[in-house]
Amino acid sequence: MLGGDLWCPTHTVRRVQALARTLPLRDFFLVPANYASCRSQLVQRFGELMRKLWNPRNFKGQVSRASHFRPKSETCALSLGRKLT
Repeated sequence: MLGGDLWCPTHTVRRVQALARTLPLRDFFLVPANYASCRSQLVQRFGELMRKLWNPRNFKGQVSRASHFRPKSETCALSLGRKLT
């Protein structure tokens, strides 16, 4: 069942972490040449995120939750007890 929390940042982070720990998927996205011919912004951004996640020098300075995850509805924000800004 798909609920209002589908795009909730907490749930999205968990999904991305699960994908990042899937070794064949991770290994594929660590090499930009593997998906260079794909024009999908989602694929490009996911590859960028994987490279940042698996490079300890870049992680703290370049990955921010807000730059990759944006709640799609007020339902998520309200369920977390936060206001949308």
